[in-house]
Amino acid sequence: MNNRERTHRAALSHAVIGHRASAVTLLDRKMGGSNAQRDVVDWTLAEAAARAGQRDIALSMAHERLATRPRSVPNRHFLQKATAIAA
Repeated sequence: MNNRERTHRAALSHAVIGHRASAVTLLDRKMGGSNAQRDVVDWTLAEAAARAGQRDIALSMAHERLATRPRSVPNRHFLQKATAIAA
């Protein structure tokens, strides 16, 4: 597999993850786990949505996280990254 194929495959993976972010988030809430574990899932999904260029999903997730933890540096970073995605 060459670099172009790897890049294309990675982009597709991020797009699939970003597309299913809301469903996974709902499942995550039902499964339980610690706050730290849920944070890791949320950060992973937010990053995948941003990398896939899914601005609406990335912004939604960033704003949702900032609503509960407005002083969080990672949350502000995700908002900046989501805002930078071309509309």
